[in-house]
Amino acid sequence: DYLPKISWKKFTDNFVVLWGCGSTGPCWFNDTAWFKIETNLKKISKAVSLSKAKGIFFDPEYYLPNPKLNSWKYSTQVFSA
Repeated sequence: DYLPKISWKKFTDNFVVLWGCGSTGPCWFNDTAWFKIETNLKKISKAVSLSKAKGIFFDPEYYLPNPKLNSWKYSTQVFSA
């Protein structure tokens, strides 16, 4: 609801930011988490289509202090059977 009302001023091309890592770490086998991801991606897609944004800026970097939760690095502590 808010994106179409934004008065973009400074930039010529605006993007919606999508972070590639969550604050709780990887949830590869959690169906509830994947449902939330799917729902949020649909919202982002709709927001981009309704706004003056040029697209989506995907930011895969991990910013949280706990390196064990970084979903972009394989960890035997997290993924061991």
